[in-house]
Amino acid sequence: MNHRYYRQQLSALHDGELSSDEESVMKDHLVRCEECAALLKTWRLIGSGVRSLEEIQLPAGFSRRVLETVREDEEETSFWMPVEALARKTVFGLSLAVIVLVAFLLATEPQQPVIMESYLSGEVPEGNTPVSLLQRESISKNDILLAVAQK
Repeated sequence: MNHRYYRQQLSALHDGELSSDEESVMKDHLVRCEECAALLKTWRLIGSGVRSLEEIQLPAGFSRRVLETVREDEEETSFWMPVEALARKTVFGLSLAVIVLVAFLLATEPQQPVIMESYLSGEVPEGNTPVSLLQRESISKNDILLAVAQK
């Protein structure tokens, strides 16, 4: 057994909670270990000091006031529990909505305008500048046919 086990058993020995076999093992250890023996002696001194104190008389109604205070705290807590639960659900829902929105925005990239060569737009270009289809509201079949015919 390791030293930690013996230190844990000191409290049980002090309180008389060990079986006779466990008690004899602990006493053998205390003979060999000065640190544990000193700790047990300190606990015994503290215990005897506490037992030598005179008993304190509590004021009349002390127990009743303590119980009333505890009940008031429980009532106040029980009042706010549904509000807190609703707030937690709301925060969770909003957080989830923000996460979904951010994921959606990151997953979809904005559409880049389609750049067509100037001869497909049906307009006479100035130089070799490409013309965007997005400059016009829509392009019809006639626009495409006209552009092909002019080519």
